[in-house]
Amino acid sequence: MPSLLAAALAWTTAGLILGLRGTIFLLAHGDHIALRFTVPIVLGLAFFQVVFAKVSLKHLRRIHAIDLVRPC
Repeated sequence: MPSLLAAALAWTTAGLILGLRGTIFLLAHGDHIALRFTVPIVLGLAFFQVVFAKVSLKHLRRIHAIDLVRPC
C-alpha cells in the first residue's frame, strides 16, 4: 500500500503544480475570467469521469490482485 500512497502524492503534486500555473496564467490574462475558469473545470471533470476514473480503477484492481507481499 505505501507504493499507492507514493503514486497518489506524486500525481497530486503534479496536479497542484499544473493548477497553480494555470491559475497564474488565467489571472494574467484577465478578460472573461469566469469563462476562463469555468470551461477548464467542466472539461477536466468530464475527462476525469470518462477516461481517468476508468483507467485508474482498472490499474488499482490489477495492483490489488497481485499476490506478492511487496511487488516491485
